[in-house]
Amino acid sequence: MAAPVCLMTSARGILALLDDNAPELQSYALRKLNGASGYMDVGNRAMLVVESFWHEIDDHLPRLETLYEDTNFPDRKLASLVASKVHFYLSSYDLAMTYALGAEDLFDITEKSSYVQKIVDTCIDTYVSQRVSGDKIDSRMEGIVDRMFQKCFEDKQFKQAMGIAIEARRMDIFINSIEKADNREEMLSYAFRVVMNFQQNRNFRGELLRSLIDLYKKASKPDYVQMVQNLIFLDDPEVVANILESLSQGSTEDVLMAYQIAFDLYESATQQFVNKVLNAVRKTAPIPSAVMKEVEAKKNRKR
Repeated sequence: MAAPVCLMTSARGILALLDDNAPELQSYALRKLNGASGYMDVGNRAMLVVESFWHEIDDHLPRLETLYEDTNFPDRKLASLVASKVHFYLSSYDLAMTYALGAEDLFDITEKSSYVQKIVDTCIDTYVSQRVSGDKIDSRMEGIVDRMFQKCFEDKQFKQAMGIAIEARRMDIFINSIEKADNREEMLSYAFRVVMNFQQNRNFRGELLRSLIDLYKKASKPDYVQMVQNLIFLDDPEVVANILESLSQGSTEDVLMAYQIAFDLYESATQQFVNKVLNAVRKTAPIPSAVMKEVEAKKNRKR
């Protein structure tokens, strides 16, 4: 026969140990508070004492916080973790995040719980806000966010990592989310759509697009069409001209790509931009390339 499960009915006995002067008993109490209570939640998950009796532990929050602030107390990070969880159940999410930061490595972002998810979300929101405003960022918070990014990469959630990276203006993560993806070309196209549709800051959008251009160039088969679309937005006719000249002097396939780009320019770029491209081509080639001649001829016919 299976041993009967002993269910706790109160945490008062454990909490009394927090007021003892012996650090060993205080540490024991903290481990018990952060341990299993004997109850199960609706998902058949073992509930912690702090989860089941947070309303009792609430009265002892000042003691938990004092233990955390005591730099000589060996389990101060555990005290901070328990305090964080109590604040979470009290819906004091900013304080819950603050004490989760104090728990440092004891805060496990891989734990599947509403507590961890809320703390991570609060960290990300605060981190994004401080990155955008230029405020000083707590290195512990950045550590949690970096661990979250790493978890996204491990779980192959590259689009999620990219979205948060754009919000937080983390260019390194933005680039890594593309380079680490299984389908690099698909991620490049997705990145372009996200940047153009959701990034409102023009300067940062330009920075993102230039990083995409660099990534296109590194591809075994560069997507020149998409690259030129980026350059149209960036108003960089000189680089477009260089691409056209280079392609027009390459293989038959390259020449055909140059024609395709030239026709796309005619369809999607402004007349002013097209003229700038033509002028840039003329600077590097006294006799305009056949590609640009065809564009001019088409323009004249359309008139």
